[in-house]
Amino acid sequence: TEIKHVRLAEAQLDRLVATAAAAYVAAYVLGVRDRHSDNILVQKATGALFHIDFGHILGDRVALDATDFAATHGLRRALRASGDADRWEAFVALSGRCFATLWRQRAFVAAFAAAALGAAPPGGGARVAEFVLRALGAPGAGGKHEIGSDPEAGGHMAALARRAPNGAPAR
Repeated sequence: TEIKHVRLAEAQLDRLVATAAAAYVAAYVLGVRDRHSDNILVQKATGALFHIDFGHILGDRVALDATDFAATHGLRRALRASGDADRWEAFVALSGRCFATLWRQRAFVAAFAAAALGAAPPGGGARVAEFVLRALGAPGAGGKHEIGSDPEAGGHMAALARRAPNGAPAR
């Protein structure tokens, strides 16, 4: 079910915030592209958000694509429409904390991603690990942003999350 069609109770909204932060941060780190409302679903019973359609990963873009951190307008509207203006900010803050945790464990995260996804892309596990380390801003990885601390990692992701619905429109 799309977010815009779901009315959620308090516990479900809390689950939506938590699962959305985890799902969007994971999608960012793995370079999952083609994120739009048809590829992001919410389970009515629990409020859990999850991604589907992983045909474009490791930065493989489609012709018209959203920003790298592709939280949708629908998610922001749903969280703000809950009557609790802080839910969107809770999502932003939790996204920052999720990313900082992955950044702190970046060697393990890259190795796990390489083992889990290494057989899929050309270049195998080494390409996956390199992509993940760049996405995490690991020092010396050659990514867009080199991150040097947990607070910096959290701030970087929180800024991306806050700006996301204002970026390129998702279909």
